[in-house]
Amino acid sequence: MTDEPRILTDLDDEGVLQMTLNRPKRKNAFDEVQWDALALALDTAREDAQVAVVVLTGAGGNFSSGADLSSFSGEPQPPRADGKPSGFFACVDAVFASPWQRTSSTWARACACACRSRTSASCPK
Repeated sequence: MTDEPRILTDLDDEGVLQMTLNRPKRKNAFDEVQWDALALALDTAREDAQVAVVVLTGAGGNFSSGADLSSFSGEPQPPRADGKPSGFFACVDAVFASPWQRTSSTWARACACACRSRTSASCPK
């Protein structure tokens, strides 16, 4: 295992927090560590008054290839301290607890931010 953080974060002066999935050698595939890292990053962002919106992206030219199938052992896992069946469910709870997904103006800001970072000529300025 590497010591590199699984989720990189960068908060700009406008309150836009960019979270980058940071597992490029595995095409940012999710295993338990990745799910838990994203859940923690979202929970932390939700508590930060400076964060207005979160933009999620992936390192290495990929967003995410999905679940890391090599992380499925088929063996029963010990109970988690948070009571969730897996890191996936912790992450889902963090997403739906996030205040950003509740307002259309926030979605508009997220889209504008994502669009601003693209190089496409069709992207509005």
